[in-house]
Amino acid sequence: MRPLLRFSPLRRISLCMHLPRLVISGLSGGSGKMACLQRVSTNPYRFTVDFVDITKIANRVKTVPEEWINEAGNDVTQEMIDYLLPLIQGEMPCTYKNGVPVHLRLY
Repeated sequence: MRPLLRFSPLRRISLCMHLPRLVISGLSGGSGKMACLQRVSTNPYRFTVDFVDITKIANRVKTVPEEWINEAGNDVTQEMIDYLLPLIQGEMPCTYKNGVPVHLRLY
């Protein structure tokens, strides 16, 4: 079965290191909490996993900081690209059927 969520290879390795903590939290009554990734460093990309009360996150909106939008308002700054790159870099292999990507099998 193919994964529901797709992460860059670097992020997948990092998440696997934290997986036991995530499972233990869920099994030990971690209800009402959301696992949040807190960036520790950008180069090399590293993060920790924290658990936050869901009421502090649910129905909240986080916008892109204005300083990450260029002066003309039609592009992003290099700072935003540097922030996003570790989250999106890398490629996942994709299977196609009749020219259409197959992301999930329901059987």
